[in-house]
Amino acid sequence: MFRRTILSIAAVAVCSLLPTLAPCQSAHDELARDVDRAESMRAVKNLQRTYAQYAQFGLWNEMATLFSGSASFTFDDETVKGPKAIAAWLTQHDGNGHQGLRPGEVHTQILDHPVVNLSVDGESAKGRWYGLALLSDSKGQRQHAGRRVRERVPARARQVEDLRASFLSAVRRPVRSGLDQLQGPRPRHPSVSLHAGPGGHSDSTAVGNAPVSKATLAQLEERAAAMNDESLVRNLQSAYGYYVDRRMWDDVTDLFTSNGVYELGGVGLYAGKGIRKALERMGPPGLTHGVLNDYLQFDTVVSIARGRREAHVRGFEMGMSGEADKGEGFWTVNVFDNRFVKEDGLWKIREMRVFPLFRSEYSKGWGKSRLVENTSGALAPDKPLPAADAGKQDRVVPAFVTANPVTGKPDRRTRGHEARRDESADRADRCTTGEENFRRGRCAHQGSGAPRARCDGL
Repeated sequence: MFRRTILSIAAVAVCSLLPTLAPCQSAHDELARDVDRAESMRAVKNLQRTYAQYAQFGLWNEMATLFSGSASFTFDDETVKGPKAIAAWLTQHDGNGHQGLRPGEVHTQILDHPVVNLSVDGESAKGRWYGLALLSDSKGQRQHAGRRVRERVPARARQVEDLRASFLSAVRRPVRSGLDQLQGPRPRHPSVSLHAGPGGHSDSTAVGNAPVSKATLAQLEERAAAMNDESLVRNLQSAYGYYVDRRMWDDVTDLFTSNGVYELGGVGLYAGKGIRKALERMGPPGLTHGVLNDYLQFDTVVSIARGRREAHVRGFEMGMSGEADKGEGFWTVNVFDNRFVKEDGLWKIREMRVFPLFRSEYSKGWGKSRLVENTSGALAPDKPLPAADAGKQDRVVPAFVTANPVTGKPDRRTRGHEARRDESADRADRCTTGEENFRRGRCAHQGSGAPRARCDGL
């Protein structure tokens, strides 16, 4: 669809020389419809990613706000309807009766690889996602790795995509000494078509005359350019992951600006050439016999700033690392909250913030094993962490990229057992010292106060 949109822009540009011709107006309206459909497809996928990001920190009430008023939620053979009932179900079944996660609890849901079908009229979409859930209670007595196939039927509302959902299957494997026997019901066959074109979506061609659009050609071009920049930013984040997998440290550092910053939660800041030290914590460059260093990037949400010269990127990575010859293996889950900038027409990483949720021995699992990194000597950070980011690893909630995509309200955070609104979120959520130089990053500390905005220079 996106390629067709670009070709449509070229055709409309030619028509702009003869704006009074009826075929030209029709081409303009069709272009506007194509742009809208392309944006809708991305909004559907971002809605699912937001759901996963809320789930990671036990924001059950916030997750329920993503559902439409008539939504149904099916998990195995149990169905509840409406946002209030869905919030209550999530709180009881996934949250053990409380909002947020207690120290030691893990609720990471990796939801990715979507197949999405947009309806002919563009008013609804149906999608299927692959899911992997890493779960544990606060005592490490319930550790599970769960495979879930999810089907969602988003419906348009308030210019964003609302949700109707069915969870088609839940297969869990208890983690004792590695992964144990398969448990749970057999998955039912999904009703979402698995036929898809490039980009993981199958787009039904719009039919009939396009509605008259009030958008100008310049506005449509800007919207299309923003989607193109989003794709480039996603590619940059993915390239980072692929390079890390092979310990290609020279290539990773080339992705950063000369004044780039790498912030590692619980450790400190690495700046400029010091970023190489942060990477070498994982080992020397290159992979040798038996070494595994896979860090998969998932559920990435991208926000392109006005002017298309900066982008804010949030998602999480699952690390599977170790060395067979030493009999070592580790699980790692981190949240990344990054800022990208465009230099000389190329997107680069200006700030990468990595917030570890856990690093665990593979044989014991994430419920019973928590390894805390102490970096010193030649690999020590260049600066301590900003006060707003200091805290225990699983207590820090990095800022979300956008407000709630359905309600439009700033994100909510948990404090103790009571969900509360962060009043400071109503104010400007980023400090500006020029288009290229603002820092955008806030963290909430579960159970220990509200998030704070910061503008400290690096």
